[in-house]
Amino acid sequence: MRQPIPSRRNSSRSRGQTTVEFALVLPIMILLLLITIDFGRVFLGWVSLNNAARVGANYAANNPHATWGADTDYQTLMADNMDATNCTPNPDPATAPVFGVTKDPGELVRVNLDCDFTVITPIINAFFAGGTVTVSSTAAFPITFGCLGSCSGGPPAPPPPPPANNCRTVPNVVDLSVAGARLAWASAGFIASQFIPATGDDALTVAGQAVAESANTEGCSGSQRFFDSTMTVSTAPIEPVTAGCITVPNLMGVTVATARTTWLAAGFSGAFLPATGSDARVVVDQVTDAPSGPGDCRPPETTVVVAHGSAYPAAPPQPCRVPSFVNTSTATAPATWGGAGFTGSLTFRPSGGLPYTIRAQSLVGGTFVQCTSAIELRKSASGNP
Repeated sequence: MRQPIPSRRNSSRSRGQTTVEFALVLPIMILLLLITIDFGRVFLGWVSLNNAARVGANYAANNPHATWGADTDYQTLMADNMDATNCTPNPDPATAPVFGVTKDPGELVRVNLDCDFTVITPIINAFFAGGTVTVSSTAAFPITFGCLGSCSGGPPAPPPPPPANNCRTVPNVVDLSVAGARLAWASAGFIASQFIPATGDDALTVAGQAVAESANTEGCSGSQRFFDSTMTVSTAPIEPVTAGCITVPNLMGVTVATARTTWLAAGFSGAFLPATGSDARVVVDQVTDAPSGPGDCRPPETTVVVAHGSAYPAAPPQPCRVPSFVNTSTATAPATWGGAGFTGSLTFRPSGGLPYTIRAQSLVGGTFVQCTSAIELRKSASGNP
């Protein structure tokens, strides 16, 4: 028995019904998708807001006597962490931490944060004033630094200063003289004695350079290296010296005064120009009357003219390494502090009952900070006298 063949009319009616159903369902699907996106945004922001509140409460617990107004370390810290959220802080900047009465160790400090999300879902945003949803987070940490009762040694020391930027930009010293490369290395803020060779080969030409880091605690990257890195240079060969000729020194990178002295010390009787002046400026080019390059051998009567640029900039101040005082005596601390190159003050807490064994210090041992920094050495690791 033959099956009836569906008519074209029925097929068209089915397609039309599907289209209508899809048109009816599509807005609902889009609405659900937007609601899902909004929920995900709010949830992600809430997680980030919780983390920001914990960071703020932890800072306040460790620094209960810090300041909290505009442009303080606390507000900078909170602004950086709130930037990770995808909502608008309310208020901005964040309010100060909420302390108890005494700020004694063990007392809780709270940080309360709010932020506003703009709802992007139509219809749904009509249910919220201004189309925004306010999300809140609170974190509480116990204070871990301070004194129980009154502090005979005065208020706790301020938090240690942030570490200085000890990354330095490595200069390109290829084609400079070895002496000029040393000057460029020191002027960039690196330790002058950590240039190899430390002495000698001054008038030779640098053919290659390599930099090695003994430590990189600050994440120096790109063309920058930690300030106590070491540079090693290799030199280009020179022509054999024969009777009646003198090796042309490389004068690039040294001051005009040094270049003039080097030219005469090499044994040339020909003129050095400029004959006087511009002593502190740096040689950037040299031209001899009989064309030559550094390392060539030329007659003693050869003359040289140097072009010069600005003097090297002053090097940034070198930091000092904080000694580790824990478990050492207060009797030896001043000599150790001064011996490390520090000129900032050193104080003991408590200041009476000396000598005693040091159990805590306000600067982290082994880190590099400005040599003018101050330090407080404590008898108790908890901050109590």
